[in-house]
Amino acid sequence: MSNDTMTTTSRTGGGLLLGVVIGAAVGAVSALLFTPKNGVEMRQDLAERYRSLSEKTGDLASTVTAKSSDLASCVTKSASDLLGQAKESTAVLADKLRTAKTEVADEVRHQASEVKHETTEQANHLQSEANRQADHLKHEAPSQLNNIQPKFN
Repeated sequence: MSNDTMTTTSRTGGGLLLGVVIGAAVGAVSALLFTPKNGVEMRQDLAERYRSLSEKTGDLASTVTAKSSDLASCVTKSASDLLGQAKESTAVLADKLRTAKTEVADEVRHQASEVKHETTEQANHLQSEANRQADHLKHEAPSQLNNIQPKFN
């Protein structure tokens, strides 16, 4: 709803109440003025109608005040409930994020440990192979040297 529509609705609601009060007053005064009574009786009737109208207006004002207070309390409670739910949801989400962070960190450490272990095994294997090849060359070098020396003499 636009602000213009809301303002019109507010004015209409307030205008209706004002119209009812004014209409009742005009009706009461008109009835008294057109009724054949003497001045004292008319003043008493006007005073009585005024008191009655004042009481009804006071009762209406009290009702509006009470309803407004109830509405304000309801809105405050709802806002408080929503705030509590938001805080609770935030806490649950933060806890889940901490748990996920810990799980990811643990998995990364585990994977790093496995890579380190595999790398160490590969390095040891390569070292063993290099040592084996070196030993092989040590043993074959003299015979190869003996094969080559007669050709140069």
